[in-house]
Amino acid sequence: STINAVGFFSRAVMKISLRPFVRSLRIDTTSEKIVEATAVIQKGKRGRGMGLRLEAEKDRWRCTQLLVA
Repeated sequence: STINAVGFFSRAVMKISLRPFVRSLRIDTTSEKIVEATAVIQKGKRGRGMGLRLEAEKDRWRCTQLLVA
């Protein structure tokens, strides 16, 4: 029916419109060649933690550890 279709599409639009954003970010420089970062990513009412470690190698940075919880 038309009412059910409208309800379905309105729920689909609501799900699409919830975009994740960075709620907090912390960056620590362990040494000249090591950087560690932690972030809380928020999407709707739910938050998730993320951490990464970057190490400098010659002319680029390499992610050596990545954690998403």
